[in-house]
Amino acid sequence: MHALRTAHEAAERRIDARFALVCAVLANVNRDPKRRPQPYAVEDFMPGQRPQTRQEFDARLANFTTWLNTLPKIKK
Repeated sequence: MHALRTAHEAAERRIDARFALVCAVLANVNRDPKRRPQPYAVEDFMPGQRPQTRQEFDARLANFTTWLNTLPKIKK
């Protein structure tokens, strides 16, 4: 049973990594290099992979907020 659970968890991590890659590509395609010179990394879209400091969390939150502000606004 342990081997089955370990295999399932590994498969889930691969799926998460694939989705994070898609997110990073989409974010980089729409990234304004003047506002954010460094590109997004896959790890930016995989929270929980390693413990993070408060400064890292704040930086990720700011990056995400910046990215959200680059999306086109929906008119109602």
